[in-house]
Amino acid sequence: MKTMKTAYFFGNKVSEYGLENGYVDYSTLAKSFDAVLNNDIMAKIGFENFELVNGSDYNDETDEYTEIYQCYIISDAGLQILQDYTDEIVYRSEDYDLNIWCVTHYGTGWTHVLTNIEINPEEE
Repeated sequence: MKTMKTAYFFGNKVSEYGLENGYVDYSTLAKSFDAVLNNDIMAKIGFENFELVNGSDYNDETDEYTEIYQCYIISDAGLQILQDYTDEIVYRSEDYDLNIWCVTHYGTGWTHVLTNIEINPEEE
């Protein structure tokens, strides 16, 4: 009988691509907390109202800011997950009680984009 390897992240099954490569994929990560796409939120509220609370938005080697392609409003639980497990860029506004997750990749389905969260698949 053939056994299948599986892994879960906060109760969400990691994609086959993630399993093959040993890392949680973005799709699984995003299912782990509430996230609402809103690419204009920071500009509308004002960038000065946000503080970087996770990751880095600046590359010292290239002397350039990181390109951000999508912004998601995330829950406090999402902020905690990203802070605990990733170096993803997240901004917070205390005045508006908002957390913004900034995604820095585009063009590839999230089941095929890997995070830096290693997995240890277990045999079923």
